[in-house]
This record gives sequence, structure tokens and C-alpha cells, in this order.
Amino acid sequence: MRSAVAQNERPSGMSETDTIYVAPPTGKQETDRASIQAAVEQVEPGGTIQFAPGTYLIGAGIRIEVARLTLRGHPQGTTLRGCDPVEFATFALSELSENCDGLRLLAGHQSVYDLTFEYAFTGLHLGLMWETDNQGARSEGGDRIMNNTFRTGKGVLLEGDWSEPSVIQNNRFINNYHAVNIFGATAHVLDNYFSVPEPERVPIAGFPDEAIRIFPRDRKTGVTMPAVCGRNVVAGNRIEGSLIGIEIRVPEADASCNGNVIRDNWIAVTPAHVPDWSDYGAPDDNRFVYGVALALNNLAAESSGSENKATAPRISGNVIEGNRIVGGSGPAIQLYGAAGNRIVANTITGIQLRETYPGHTLGFPTPGTDANGSGIWLSPGSNGNEIENNSFKDIASNALFMEGDNNLVQVKNPADSIRDLGTGNKVIIKNDSVDPLYESKFVETRGIRLQYMDFGGEGLPVIFLQDYHDYFSIDEEEAQHSAWLARFADEYRVLAPVRRGWGESDDTGYGYDVATQAEDLLGLMDALEIERAVMVGRIPANQDMTWIAEHHPERVAGLIYVGNPRISTFSKNPDIMAFNENYVRGVCDVDTDEAEKWEKRTGARQDWRPHFFSDPEARINISTLRFYDPVWEEKDLSLWRLEPERIKKLALSNNCGDEQAQQYFKELALDENRLKNLRQTFLETDPSQKLNETIERAFGSSMKTVVEEGLKGADEMYDSQFPYMIKFLQRIEQKEK
Repeated sequence: MRSAVAQNERPSGMSETDTIYVAPPTGKQETDRASIQAAVEQVEPGGTIQFAPGTYLIGAGIRIEVARLTLRGHPQGTTLRGCDPVEFATFALSELSENCDGLRLLAGHQSVYDLTFEYAFTGLHLGLMWETDNQGARSEGGDRIMNNTFRTGKGVLLEGDWSEPSVIQNNRFINNYHAVNIFGATAHVLDNYFSVPEPERVPIAGFPDEAIRIFPRDRKTGVTMPAVCGRNVVAGNRIEGSLIGIEIRVPEADASCNGNVIRDNWIAVTPAHVPDWSDYGAPDDNRFVYGVALALNNLAAESSGSENKATAPRISGNVIEGNRIVGGSGPAIQLYGAAGNRIVANTITGIQLRETYPGHTLGFPTPGTDANGSGIWLSPGSNGNEIENNSFKDIASNALFMEGDNNLVQVKNPADSIRDLGTGNKVIIKNDSVDPLYESKFVETRGIRLQYMDFGGEGLPVIFLQDYHDYFSIDEEEAQHSAWLARFADEYRVLAPVRRGWGESDDTGYGYDVATQAEDLLGLMDALEIERAVMVGRIPANQDMTWIAEHHPERVAGLIYVGNPRISTFSKNPDIMAFNENYVRGVCDVDTDEAEKWEKRTGARQDWRPHFFSDPEARINISTLRFYDPVWEEKDLSLWRLEPERIKKLALSNNCGDEQAQQYFKELALDENRLKNLRQTFLETDPSQKLNETIERAFGSSMKTVVEEGLKGADEMYDSQFPYMIKFLQRIEQKEK
């Protein structure tokens, strides 16, 4: 057990194990600083520094190099102040970091919770700082900055080169000049609130600049590091009052800033009053000026054309998606020398004409007069971007002003005005005369991003789980499948999630097993605030349903099985493993390039077994409707795949599968004994009969079975099952009330 610092007071009820308690603040900089430094010197890696309530004066920044450290504010409120507000106003810009600063976290995997930072040049530094004698960024990232308030000065600065993202989440940034600066590091900036209620009172500059800006690694420290930035995620933030909402900027040659994601943010930029600051213009340049909500600025690019694009710094592969921009002056979204990015499904409203700059631009690229007041501006050199499904309303000028080349634009509303001054641009007007059956949406849950199709509707939630296919990316199946789901939305709230690794859900490279994907579904329900739902699925979706029913029955209002849960024949048999692998590689309905990925995503589910399969006492007391087709359910699906005619067809399909699969099936088709023995192996290990017996025992009277004889086409199956499902859902709805 660690002992507390002698002069410190430990709040009652708090454990002192691995925790150092900072003495209550005195309001004197020398004493407060000494108390914090004493705690830093005594705490061990993995420990916690607990502050007392009140306001501490810090002065110069305090370096903290203890790994896995947690710093916590007191529940009654703890403020870390760089210096007295009067002193803060008297220091020159070059003096602030040495006299009025915050904490400097250098070790990585450090966490900061429930603190307020104010009157500091920068409240929190993460990673390599400004000192030129520092020979490299020691931080490994992985920091957690959560539930803090940053008021006045700058907020959080991340600087270094690490792959594990630091998380900046659920913080409040009030009257900051720069709220979050990311210099070459990797961060997830999520669900924060940025506000500038008094822009003219913002310290340091006298006006707010970017709320969030992402730069390549800053080189003025003299440390040799790659001038790159990327893999950042900025999502779910609310930004109001800043001159610039979110900016990705490459300021110099041989730098790049690629692969960042900016989505689902709410942004309203505000006029800013520029003071008499000679660095930015003549002393009398003090009129109001405007910024943009979202900007990708390649400042070293040749904005007059694309001739020198090969040597210009790159801003590419970034995604701006699902953001809502409310009010401001045009352009709302700006691409300046940025190529190969995606601007998708953003909503832009209330964009006005911008007043002319009074002789300066604050170092910020601005469009010409014709592009002023536009929703989206693509400068010369902004080439090869995808601009899709954005919505515009009350735009003073053009919805899209395009000076770059070879961009692809899909327009939702034919009335949206497009000014195209580039070459090779392709504009597609989508026909919205028919209302879409569903809306593609996304949630963040359990550290990943999941796509789901929202068919609308109200009342009892009904979730249709994904089969082995992603129905919403398969053209030949999407129309009939989505039309069927839309029929239920007349009476119920209908959702269709897309698994990790499929569609536009995150592909993590792992987590394809039944338990993980069932937990993903529960996470989606949590994110959408759905306490209980009816779950509908056929193989393998009913594996996930069964897992949830056995582990979290309180989340299930009812189950609809289209067939029994999928249980594979013992997959560790080498002959069975070889057949399954080559079948995936050889069938025509799986793209050859996707076969290995498809096999990995489905293979992790093969060995799953429900508890009731081996536990005779297991029971599931949930109202269940099951559709049972003996042709499919009384024997393993692979026995159908092993029919001689099926094998011959695969052997002759030279246009399907890879060389390995083609050779495998050619040999198998010519060897009758081998094919017969393989079929016998499947028969001897077929779990279908036992599964049917155990599922009937486990569900008992809770399950109603509808027998469907013979194979059906999709339309026939949908029509026959629909009335049974509606009647079942009506009963569940009455029970839930």
C-alpha cells in the first residue's frame, strides 16, 4: 500500500492504494506547483493522482513522464490555472508557454478526467513538446482525455508519431483560440462540445481560430520525423462559434495528411472580430471576417492548376461524411488542392455570402468572388474527389462550385446548382422521384463503426439480422429483400444491421465469431437506445439470436427463426476443412478476390454450438416463431453441395474460383470413391438431427413451428412467411405493452 503525501488530505471513502493525493490549493503559484510536482515524483506507473477541490496555480508547464498514469479532478470541482487572468493578459505570445501553461504528458497511456484547465497557453500537451533538446516523441499514444473543461487559452495539443490513438472525448471547450491541435499524432476526437460565446474575449489572439485542426508533424523543433498525419477520427462533436470548425492542413512540401475521417459533427461557424494584430494585417484591419465549417487545405499545392501535383503535398483519402453544417458564410466545405477524398451525405443549410476580407486572409485560402456563398468549393488542383448525396438548403450561391478536374459528383436534388469550371468532371443526377425504402446510417459502438439500414416505422423494434450475404450490396438480391423488410415498417420500427467486415461497417480483421458479433448487435441496440427487440434471421443470423437469447434474454422481446441455427459438421476433420475451403474459393457467387476474406469472416462461426445442444437442462423461455423446411434442416447443407452433379458443375466452371479450387473440384469429380468417402464423412458427423431435437426441447411450448415443404424462391418464401410473422409480432406487441 502506498502512503499519501504527508501534507496532503485524502478525501473520506477513497482508497489510498496506488493513489497520491495532492494537497488542497493555496492560491499561491509556488506552493501549488510544488504540491503537484511532489505527487508526480511519488506516483508509480499505473497509479493515480487525485486532486483536491479548488483552483491550483501552475505557472510554467509541468512535465509528467509516468506511464499509465491517471489524473482525476475532485467531484466538487478542480481547476488547474496557468496563471492569474491579469498576468495572463500581460504576457507576450512568446512568453506564455514559459509563464502560464498546463500539464505536459510525455509517457503515453495517461488519462485525465474531471479537471478544468484555464488561462493556460495550452491546457494539455500530449507527446513531444516545443523543446528543441528533446530528441524524439516518447509518447506511445493511447491517452484518455475525458470529461474535462478547457476554458480560455488553447485546449489540447497532441504532437508526435504514434499509432495507437489517444481519445479526446466528452470534454467542453469554451472560448479557446485553438481547442484541439493534432500535429502528426493519431487521435479520436469524439462527442466534445466546442463553444465561443464571446469571440472578441478569446485570449492570445482576440478571436477564435480552428476548433479542431489536424497538421503534419511540426518541424520547428528540429527533430527529424515524417511530416505526415492520418488515421484520425473526428466524430459526434458539436462546434459553434469558431472561425473555422475543422481543418486538415498541409503547410509545406513533402508532407501529407491522408486517411482521416470526419463524420457526424454539428458545426455552426460564426463571424470573428480581428483585433489590431500586426502579424495578420494592417493595424486598422479590424472588420469582421468569416471562416468555413470544414476545410481540407493543401497550402503548398499549385492552386492555379494540377501540373505540379506530383510534387505537391497530398491531402488524400480523407472522408467527410454525415456532418450537419448549420449557418455561416460560403463555402461551407472547402477543398483546396486536395485530391481523392470523399465528401458524402453531409447536410448544409443557411450559407450566406461572405464579406470581403479587409486586406488580409489570416493565412487562410479563400475562393474567388464567384465561389463565394457556395456549399462546397473545389479549388483548381482538387482532383479525383467523390462528392455524393449531400443535401443543400438556403445556399446563397451554388451548391457546388468546382474548379478541379476529374471529380465524380452525385446530386440528390436536380435543383441543386453546380458550377463546373474544371475538365473531366462527371455529374450524375439521382432520380429521387421514388422515396428510398431505407436510409443507410452508422453508429459507434464497442470501438467500431457499424452500418445499419433504417427502414423507419414506429413502435415495436424489429431487427433483421444479416445472413452470410450483405443484402444491401448485392444488386440481384437487394430489391426483393429490402422491399420485404419495408413491408414491416408500416407497423413496426425496422432495422437491418450490417456485420463488421461487411458493407461499410468497420473491417477489424478479427471478431467474426458468434459471441463478438452478437455483442456488436447489443452495442448497436444500446447506441440506438433500444432496450428490447424482436430478432429475425436465417442462417447464420439465428446463431447470433440464439447467443443473445441464452446470455441476455432480457434484451429479446421475441425470436423469429427462418430455419434452425446453423451448426456445421465437425470442421477440424482435414477432408471436411479442405472441401469447405475450396467450396468458398470455387463458387461463382463469391468474388475470387474476396474468397479468402469471405472464408475468414464465416469460418470463425463454424465451431459454434448453443448451450442447449450439449446441456439437457438448458431452456429458453422466449416467445419464438420458427419456419422449418425438412429439405434444408434434416441434413447438413454440405451434403447438397456434394451431389455429383453439383461437383461436376463446379469442375467445369473455369470462370469461377481460383486455380486451387478449380483443380480441387476437377480431381474430386473424377474420383468417385473419394467423393463417396467424403460424403460418408459428412453423414457420420452431421449434427442436424441432434440440433432439431435439442432446439425443440430447449424452447418447448415457447416455440411455434411452421413447416414449409420444399425449396422456394425468395419471393414465394417472403409471401408465405409474411402473414405468420405479422400475427406473431402483433402478439409480442401486446405483451410488451
